[in-house]
Amino acid sequence: MYIHNFYSDLLLSTRVLFDDHIFQNRDYIKRYEYNMGNRALQLPVDYKPNFEFPNIRVTINDETPSFGQRPDVSQKTPGYNLDQIPVLYNQTTDVVLLVQEEMVQIPFSVVINCESQFQAKEISAQIRRWLPVNKYIQFLTFVSYLEVSPEFLSRENFNPSCHNISNIYTKLNKNTGDIDFCYSLQYEPFIRLDSISTNIPDSSQRSFQVNVEIVYMVQMPLYMFSDQGIKTIQKIDILINPTTGFEPICDYPASKIVNRINDELVNINKGFVRRIFLVTDELIENYINLLDSVSLEIDQITNTSEGGRNISVTITSDNCVNVTVGGVSGTFTVNKDTISSPDDVRVNIDENNYLIFSKDLADKITVSLYQSSQSIPIRFDKTDFELTSQYSYNLIKNNNVFRDFQNYLLNTDENSVTFYFSDSEFSLYYPTITSPLLIQFYLKEEDSPFQIGGVQSYISLIKVLNIRQTAAEIIFLTKDPMTTQIEYGTTTDYGLLSTLDSNLSYSHKTILLGLNPGENYHFRVKVSDINELEYLSDDGTFTTLA
Repeated sequence: MYIHNFYSDLLLSTRVLFDDHIFQNRDYIKRYEYNMGNRALQLPVDYKPNFEFPNIRVTINDETPSFGQRPDVSQKTPGYNLDQIPVLYNQTTDVVLLVQEEMVQIPFSVVINCESQFQAKEISAQIRRWLPVNKYIQFLTFVSYLEVSPEFLSRENFNPSCHNISNIYTKLNKNTGDIDFCYSLQYEPFIRLDSISTNIPDSSQRSFQVNVEIVYMVQMPLYMFSDQGIKTIQKIDILINPTTGFEPICDYPASKIVNRINDELVNINKGFVRRIFLVTDELIENYINLLDSVSLEIDQITNTSEGGRNISVTITSDNCVNVTVGGVSGTFTVNKDTISSPDDVRVNIDENNYLIFSKDLADKITVSLYQSSQSIPIRFDKTDFELTSQYSYNLIKNNNVFRDFQNYLLNTDENSVTFYFSDSEFSLYYPTITSPLLIQFYLKEEDSPFQIGGVQSYISLIKVLNIRQTAAEIIFLTKDPMTTQIEYGTTTDYGLLSTLDSNLSYSHKTILLGLNPGENYHFRVKVSDINELEYLSDDGTFTTLA
């Protein structure tokens, strides 16, 4: 396994894109070459003759990507952090190291050299089948391994030699003989095909080319810091090391420690983004909301609504209906004779609110206040992503960021959430195919991540809660659906077992009863999956109350 960095893994992800998804054949493309900053890079297995076809050259067009979300949006706003991702969890000290990310757009140029015009047309058609032009699509997943310096780990009291640290990897630095450390981050980029064309060669050329322009919308890692209060920030090295290609291990740690105290960053709440949802215009629905109404019987001259909007209706001597609305200046007047059943009369108050005047067969007049808004409904399969009331939502559209958006309706039975916008508000966030709206599902109050980085262990985030004199509660998570059971005792021989819960689940809870007061207990998690493969956690301890 290579220790990579962000840009090198972006380049390599295009190989997964073409081999595993578009062509679905790892032997179809004979040779890959990667270019960035006027440098050509190859993996050792890619040293093949230039005349083997088809071959691909992938180029990152710009080492400075365009930020869909400016860095200062979350870096300089107290109390909020849009992309704060847990990557290393020290189970010994219960400290989490997090990465600050920003959403960026990164363009790629891909040149595919083919041996015939027929092959070029065939490749072009296959790419178009997977990547629609000018529309973001999400199906690719890749894991990036990013370096973290030993100095930074030491400052944050992370000692890999004696602490149990989730998601940490090691590699021997061949230049220095030292151990280098890295962690994993999983990415699911949104991919857009900007253009694709084929070139017919002249007599001096030996190949037919397919030119493809692709854009990734993906999070970029920027800084690393601790959830215990920011003392030191490590700047993440995202560029490919000039001397070592896809294995950026050199004589010194690739990342530099930045000693910086930032009062605004210190106040950032814990929490992290569990899901980023991309919205195009396909999901927009118009929504009409009845705010209040009031009726006048045939013998009434005036009446006021009781729905909270203070709609007052009066019949004047010249047979007109005068209406005032609380908080709105002016009077809205309609001639009573123009109101006929079943036709209604509409009077606009502003671009979002309007009045409807209606009359039934008994000449009862009803005035209703409506609000027109736009809605975006999002629904998930519960086996994929379960919505709860713990989520808050950040909306991002270009440079516009709406933090902790409040106007939504959560339906836990249908596992759906619907966001509502006024017409004027929606003009800032109107999504299109080429400029989508990003919605971040954000657990602002969460202390521990469900999954650390890109690779989750089979058993993770074991916690002992509600310790009493004779009882204790143990919760933990599993990578796959598994059974629930705890081995426990006063020594590492354990000797006792909790009742087996054979229901397969990702989230687990066991209550141990009949414990001795003031006793130190050892325990470990014992689970099995659907194939009856058994997994054991490391030893843990807790002490009951005296």
